Amino acid sequence: MANSRKGQAAMEYLMTYGWALLVIVIVAVVLLTLNLKPAEQCIFDEQSIRCDQPQVPVLNSAGNLFATLSNGKTNSINIYTGGIVCTNSKDKPAEPAAAAAVLATIPAGGSIQLTGASATTCIKTSGGAFTTGETYQGKLWIYYKNADDPSSYPYRYTSAQLVAKVS
Repeated sequence: MANSRKGQAAMEYLMTYGWALLVIVIVAVVLLTLNLKPAEQCIFDEQSIRCDQPQVPVLNSAGNLFATLSNGKTNSINIYTGGIVCTNSKDKPAEPAAAAAVLATIPAGGSIQLTGASATTCIKTSGGAFTTGETYQGKLWIYYKNADDPSSYPYRYTSAQLVAKVS
């Protein structure tokens, strides 16, 4: 009689933990098959500048970042040629030349589209060409000056964590 109770206790123990282990395995398999990818985002350190709808369309195997930049400041800002940099490096890129021309002006409360001449090329760390469907993760740096800053005033800068789908 004592041996049958030990056997019953052992079976109950194995069944309880067996079901728990089976549930864990099923959840792991479901999560792996969902192929979760990070959502597209472009979040700046400075909250008064916003970036919406980031995309990296493949043009001649180069990835040009297209997005909408919005200015939530109370004054207009000027972005200069070479002042928008998209990179995988965590290091701050070199700022534009002192005599750089104004690429775009974003009025207070306004926005611009980064397309065509104002689009910046994103660089892959590994080099090589972009492929449609991959996810680009990097940093977007913007060097700017307030519209009322004197020309000798140093560049201001902000950066954003960028996740965009290559299309």
